[in-house]
Formats: sequence, structure tokens, C-alpha cells
Amino acid sequence: DKDKIMIAVCDCTGHGVPGGFMSMISISLLNEIVVEKGITQVDKVLEELRSQIIRALKQKQEDAEALDGLDMTLLLLDKNKQSIDFAGAGHTLYQTRGKEIIEHKGDNFPVGYFFGREKPYTRKEIKLEKGDVLYMTSDGFIEQFGGKENKLYGIKRFKNLILESSD
Repeated sequence: DKDKIMIAVCDCTGHGVPGGFMSMISISLLNEIVVEKGITQVDKVLEELRSQIIRALKQKQEDAEALDGLDMTLLLLDKNKQSIDFAGAGHTLYQTRGKEIIEHKGDNFPVGYFFGREKPYTRKEIKLEKGDVLYMTSDGFIEQFGGKENKLYGIKRFKNLILESSD
């Protein structure tokens, strides 16, 4: 649908080869789910992706070694309705409207095996207004250490950065 755009930001568990492996699997599965199967309801995409990751990595077996997964923000932008559908797995979507920051929290569990709990994901419809800005990010920015005192960047500084740059 030319009037709808799906956007994803993912943060795969693991670094190096395991993270690269999860990235390749996730991209392939997302294409299969959205393009080939035509699933575009954001919460259902996350649920299908979780099922396929668990199956592909054999995570339900007692001797499963790879319990990797990913945190994810998934949006479906509808240009005609001027709205987005949002589902998040371990991520928050930040929206600025003027000098106000609005947080849309995703579900507090990843895509992939999560100790046998397979709760449904939540879908939220968010109406957009002219001038709104959306920020999608992993926890990597917030959890960076640095500066002269090697301090954690943190959520408060991150929100201030968003507000300062939102115009």
C-alpha cells in the first residue's frame, strides 16, 4: 500500500557474530512475515516474528543453547489517516509535540524466547499532528558511558536532547 509505510528499529541481543546472526535472521523473517504473508498489524508481526525465532533457534527445547532475541519498535505509518500504529518489545517510542515529550512504552519483554512467557504484544494507535516528531531508539544511547566523568548518559539527558533538537 503506497499510503502506508512500516518502520522498524531493532536491537538484537549479542555482539559480533551472534548479533549479526540475529540481525540476518530477523530481517529475513520480517520480509517473509510482511511482504510474503501480508501481515501488517504491528502487534501480530511481533507475535509471528517471536514464534518464528523460537522455532528457527529451537528455543523451546530443554537443551536450547541460543536464547537470543531482540528488542524492537515497529510502526505502521498511515499517511491518509495521519496516524501510526505502534508496537514495542522492550522499547519506548518518543514523540515531541511543541516542547512536550510524550512517551509510548512498548511491552516489557523481547521478541524471542522469554522464559516460557509468550504474552501478546500491545498495539497502540497514535494520532499525529503537524509538527510532531517521532524518535525511535534502542537502549544503547541511554546506556552509554562517557564524558569527562565517564557517567551514564541516562534517560533524563536523553529526553533533554530530544526536546532541544525537536524543532
